[in-house]
Amino acid sequence: MEHIAPEQANALLQDHKALLFDIRSEAEFAQGHVPGAILVPNARIDSALVSVLDDKHAIFYCTSGARTARACDTIESAGLKNARLLEGGLNAWQSSGLPVIGSQAGSGALSVPRQVQITVGTLIVLFAVLAGMGMTFAPYVLGAIGLGLLFAGLTGTCALATVIMMMPWNRQKPTS
Repeated sequence: MEHIAPEQANALLQDHKALLFDIRSEAEFAQGHVPGAILVPNARIDSALVSVLDDKHAIFYCTSGARTARACDTIESAGLKNARLLEGGLNAWQSSGLPVIGSQAGSGALSVPRQVQITVGTLIVLFAVLAGMGMTFAPYVLGAIGLGLLFAGLTGTCALATVIMMMPWNRQKPTS
């Protein structure tokens, strides 16, 4: 599947020759997205999009381009002939100085799922090192982290994400 640079994608959008599809989650979309982008989470990419395109190019993007690259098979199996991937995703779009709208657009804020990943990864490394140093409590903490991840996966709720969303840097800034 062809990649397209943000500037080229913007030109196609301005000329009404393309539609832009954001394959991220609703929460990520709300935090920031390209104006005019249509939210179509990865799991919802199907042949119904063909009727929406009306001979226009379909340009897909995520945050960095990695998820979009992994979705190529899904996009191609949906029968989208003029599909392209936005090179570098939303990050490259913003770096090119192109507009982004949303609650955290342009703030450089990390999404809550990424903050959870960073926190869990840091805790696992920290307590693995402590366990290696002979701290007897560390394996129990690692087990608790594993149980938390298991519970989050099974229920679709994440206590750590809830706590992270309450942090001051993730709160909606009042508009004046």
